[in-house]
Amino acid sequence: MSSWNGPLGAAEFAAFRQSTAAVAKAIEQATAAGKLVSVAGGEDTTAFLDQHSLMPGFSYVSLAGGAFLHWLTGQALPGVEALATNSLQFSKGR
Repeated sequence: MSSWNGPLGAAEFAAFRQSTAAVAKAIEQATAAGKLVSVAGGEDTTAFLDQHSLMPGFSYVSLAGGAFLHWLTGQALPGVEALATNSLQFSKGR
């Protein structure tokens, strides 16, 4: 599996855009060939992929960015933990 969060360098500038586009296209091709499951996260990454029509080539794309990557690696997310801990309290109408 490949995960990605954030464009490579200052992709908003044309001079730096090529490296991000080349990596995204390589990931897209490897995904299409069944060689990897590709996961991209973050608002800047998804904006870049959308702008270059590359988003459909990825297995999964999330706007959550860093939090999403933390969740993928099994790390606890404080907000999710609080919801899970208190869900019984809320479901009982308190």
